[in-house]
Amino acid sequence: MSSMRILIISTIFLISIISCKKDTDLGIENLIGSWTNPVYSDSTICFAKDFLGKRDSYLLTFKSEGKLVEHKNSGWCGTPPISYADFNGTWSLLDSTLTISVGFWGGTEVHEWEIIQIDNRTLKVKTLLYNNTFVPE
Repeated sequence: MSSMRILIISTIFLISIISCKKDTDLGIENLIGSWTNPVYSDSTICFAKDFLGKRDSYLLTFKSEGKLVEHKNSGWCGTPPISYADFNGTWSLLDSTLTISVGFWGGTEVHEWEIIQIDNRTLKVKTLLYNNTFVPE
């Protein structure tokens, strides 16, 4: 076999391996960490990676082993000045569907998002499901 033919076959083989997407190709390693500045557009939310650890604004932190902390409005009133608190929760991933269950000031909320884009700076999701359960006082 000529060296040119071997080179072509090797190139085709490498391209076919690279083009096969697996769950980890979503860049899930990029999910771990903190995300801030949610920008809403219809059912799409775009977050920016937080490198500064600001605590005076919204922050969604994905931790390993399916744990998360959401730093958000601690009460029912959304009029500034807003008080923030940390709410613990969990996350799981199946294919490109990210499911989040987290507390809030009135109970528990569940988000189901489709990951549209993820890299080391941007997380863009589409809302598939939002459900909250209020717990009476």
